[in-house]
Amino acid sequence: MNFYANSNDSIMANYGNIVILGASGTEYEFTAYSPSTDLGRVGAVYVATYRHINPNGGYSHTVKYIGQTGNMADRLLTHTEADCFWKERVNCICVLKEENGQKRSEIKVDLLSNYSPACNE
Repeated sequence: MNFYANSNDSIMANYGNIVILGASGTEYEFTAYSPSTDLGRVGAVYVATYRHINPNGGYSHTVKYIGQTGNMADRLLTHTEADCFWKERVNCICVLKEENGQKRSEIKVDLLSNYSPACNE
């Protein structure tokens, strides 16, 4: 399943903002970054994607993994996730800052109910 980013997002320091739809119909606004970006010590829901140019000249993202953490700076991939990210060509991390752990878990479940990411299986 794909979703679309703003076509003007390449002029920003990050890749711009994108909306990812939960199974509940809730639209969550994420900020997209290169995987090498230092995201700091924030709680967040994150979505690893394969970001590519779409036929309209903007960018599309294919969801590959959905996770959540209380500290993005401490989030390390397991060996299995790292292998999957490489295989699935993950080249973007989309972040929704959320300090409340219960809320992060609810958002993650809502998103996982709408997507079947290859690296979450």
